[in-house]
Amino acid sequence: MSKDHGSRYVTLDGNDAKDGFSWDNPLRTVAAAVASLPTGGRGRQARHYGQVEIGEGLFVESDTPLETNQNITYVGRGTSTTPGEGTTVMLADGANTHLFAPTDAFDDYAHNVTFRDLNLDGNKVNNPGPYDVVQLLKGGFGTAMYNVSLREAGRYGLNLIDGAVNFSGYNLTGLRCEEAFFHLNLAPRANLTNVALYGTQVDNCGTPFLFRNEAKGDANAVLISGLETEASLRGQHHTVIEIDGEGSNNPIWFTIENVTAWISGTHQSKAVSVVHETGPRNRYALINVHGSGYPRAFQSENVNGYTSPTNHELLTKVT
Repeated sequence: MSKDHGSRYVTLDGNDAKDGFSWDNPLRTVAAAVASLPTGGRGRQARHYGQVEIGEGLFVESDTPLETNQNITYVGRGTSTTPGEGTTVMLADGANTHLFAPTDAFDDYAHNVTFRDLNLDGNKVNNPGPYDVVQLLKGGFGTAMYNVSLREAGRYGLNLIDGAVNFSGYNLTGLRCEEAFFHLNLAPRANLTNVALYGTQVDNCGTPFLFRNEAKGDANAVLISGLETEASLRGQHHTVIEIDGEGSNNPIWFTIENVTAWISGTHQSKAVSVVHETGPRNRYALINVHGSGYPRAFQSENVNGYTSPTNHELLTKVT
């Protein structure tokens, strides 16, 4: 019997009755690969851990979210849209759930969860409810995405629940996510430290980025660098970055740089700003923010204690 090194391999011609320890003996589904990984922790910390290597092609997963508890890595063969190239993991018709999410019993930090070189598809046409492509809980240390496309979400492409610590995204794309490509919900007493996204492209999502509430932890820093957005579908994408903060002990320090946003004539009249915020304590550095069809680069309803009488204060013109 082969020694279990915590790696599983999945191919379209695999078989879930195999051990999946190599490309020569692969499993057929990602779900079977995760279920066969070594386990660690108990109760709220219980998890599978290891790495799942996924071959080229389309892998349709069924009615239970793929696990994102802790110490697990998903690696595909690329995000190519050419048939037969790259790796796509898609939610099955009528599954009515999230594609990736923590298990119900897990209530710890999602340390060391990684996605690399993958197309992830929520199949929202056949799963139209409030379902996310990927959920991460409390976004722990070492959590990252590299070259990942999140698409067709009934709600959010990437949903960071109850805070995030040292989350990084590199070369991410979002396509047709119903409410937003990216959502960060900061529950009371949640931690927010060093969230960074580099080189992101979002097409025809609701509001591409949402930040809800405000963390009470220390060193609250968010960087969005290199963002391109396009909107041509009616009813989508009226604001690029929406920040809805309730205020608390510490401000969130946002650096938003090198942003290019485009919105078509279908709903230009509803477009207000590239960045819109309501938090009384947040702080911003906006650098090279451009928006075609947007009258404002930055709109605030409450900055440093000042409230605009119209709630549409023009602070920065779009260039």
